[in-house]
Amino acid sequence: MFTVKQPICATVLSVVLTVLSMAQDTPPVVILEDSNVCHGKRSDKVGCITRPRPTHTPEPNYPESERRARHDGMVTLTLIVGSDGAPRDIAVSGTLSPDLDQAAVDAVKQWRFKPAIKDGKPIPVKMAVELEFHFTY
Repeated sequence: MFTVKQPICATVLSVVLTVLSMAQDTPPVVILEDSNVCHGKRSDKVGCITRPRPTHTPEPNYPESERRARHDGMVTLTLIVGSDGAPRDIAVSGTLSPDLDQAAVDAVKQWRFKPAIKDGKPIPVKMAVELEFHFTY
């Protein structure tokens, strides 16, 4: 029985070591709310972070079933804006309804940003965005 477990442990260990080595290559994600955010166009503060700026923000599709039901409100999402300006790891943190939540996630997947900058280099940051759905009569 011991000889069966030994190869499994070796396989698990090699997978863990591979994952750990890959994790060191990716820069750490900065949580924007907890950071020293630069104010204004320029700042003399060393180490401050400029916020990511949206450059492409398609509107979410308003699901017809939600429109007919006259549901409206705000969906809050958390996401990581990578150093390439692409959103990832999008999660709903303030829900409205499953259909409106999904419409918000689908829209933000298409968004693009000018990435956050720290010390002259783009960095990945975690941030929140709010998408509002308004029913018009």
